[in-house]
Amino acid sequence: MKFYINNKIFEVTINKKGKHLILSWPFYRPEDRQLILDEVRALQGARWEPKEKVWKADANERNQYTLNILSREAANIYDKELNPFPFKK
Repeated sequence: MKFYINNKIFEVTINKKGKHLILSWPFYRPEDRQLILDEVRALQGARWEPKEKVWKADANERNQYTLNILSREAANIYDKELNPFPFKK
């Protein structure tokens, strides 16, 4: 999955394992790596797994929404035509 942060594109691998998301990415320069870390740490239940050298986060709707925003998939999912609401005069 591609993350779009500060006009930069980062490749992040995300796998679901049970009730968790497993996130990893290739080496990036420290300043770019920090951009990814800031977003990943903001996920609910985010924690570093030193043995596996991956980040884990809860697999829930809030985190899925955040990932959709970061990957710009949200434009296709959430920007929909609204049904008009009939107002009474």
